[in-house]
Amino acid sequence: MIGSHSSLLSNSLLAGVAVLALYPAAAGQKRARDLGVAPGVLRPGPLNAITDVAGVAVGYITLIDGDSIRTGVTAIVPHSGNLFQEKAPAAIFVGNGFGKLAGSTQVDELGNLETPVILTRAISHQHSACPDRGNAAPIHRRSGG
Repeated sequence: MIGSHSSLLSNSLLAGVAVLALYPAAAGQKRARDLGVAPGVLRPGPLNAITDVAGVAVGYITLIDGDSIRTGVTAIVPHSGNLFQEKAPAAIFVGNGFGKLAGSTQVDELGNLETPVILTRAISHQHSACPDRGNAAPIHRRSGG
């Protein structure tokens, strides 16, 4: 039991350091990386973005309706080929267990992705998995590399 608490504390601290390192601090404050805290073993790319990885593309759409509705979806595609025919190695790590995750069983069992990774608000995940094609809007895309 003590080992699990120690592991939980270690993971929480690591997650906290990662958040501090990835998000810019308020104006006038330094980022964790500026203070010598560098999570991971690799250096960030020129944009410190997922699209620094060659072949990775990120698409997004933001929907605004009136003064009160702001929502959107982001799609991450790991390479420019046919993802179904050229599956990408993948794994699942649950950071805090909050939110909805569709497709994790397949990744856990097969160890690969055959669809883009779709990010949206927790109560919209079912719409991301099965979008209404009649209302599809263009997705803005940025390729990496």
